[in-house]
Amino acid sequence: MGALVGDIDYQARLRADFRRRRVHPTVETLVWSHVIGKPAERVQLSADVTMSKRLDKERELFGRLSVEQLAELATRSQELVDTAAAMARANSVGPVPATVRRAQAAITHSCGPKDTGDDVTASNEPPSLAAVVKDVATGESAEPPRGATEG
Repeated sequence: MGALVGDIDYQARLRADFRRRRVHPTVETLVWSHVIGKPAERVQLSADVTMSKRLDKERELFGRLSVEQLAELATRSQELVDTAAAMARANSVGPVPATVRRAQAAITHSCGPKDTGDDVTASNEPPSLAAVVKDVATGESAEPPRGATEG
């Protein structure tokens, strides 16, 4: 069979048949794919499978942590969120959208005044993520209620 590939008469007959379109379609396909290359196949991957696997691994990982460890991670996470918010505020140019203004007003209204011991000031920040995690996990509040006095 290898000798047939090197046979000049065979190659001449194949070339003539190919030009007259007398070769079988599978042979023509093989010749074209050999000469010009096989077309690139389009493959679409779904990120849903990857993300759900990743989230399952993270859930399992967080399930192994204690409440104190989760609270520490929540505190660090809140710090990163606060840093990102500060960066976004520094980068923002132009008017603040109405939906953001309404959300800010709702947060300010829901937080109310906060007693710091010496001076009563209004707080524009909701309870920290660490406090929420601890509240949920232990049923206790990590911060005194807003507006409550210590004594």
